[in-house]
Amino acid sequence: MGDVAIILRVIPEDQEKLQDVFSAIKAKYNVKDAREEDIGFGAKALKIMIVRKDEEGSDIESEIEEIPGVSSVTVEDVTLV
Repeated sequence: MGDVAIILRVIPEDQEKLQDVFSAIKAKYNVKDAREEDIGFGAKALKIMIVRKDEEGSDIESEIEEIPGVSSVTVEDVTLV
């Protein structure tokens, strides 16, 4: 088994705490790429690529939803690296 790249869309509960949410995710996971994405009316989401071992499982959505300040998480793509 190898590494898996997971692209996530993370929406914070509070737009003012977008960077706090990103910092919490970055501290816990191997973030390879991240950017802010406009979702409308001034609201932004984080688009994040995390790389992890295939053996670690793919329940990353529920893991990130437990981080304080996260409203929702959507897995947009998963691919072997």
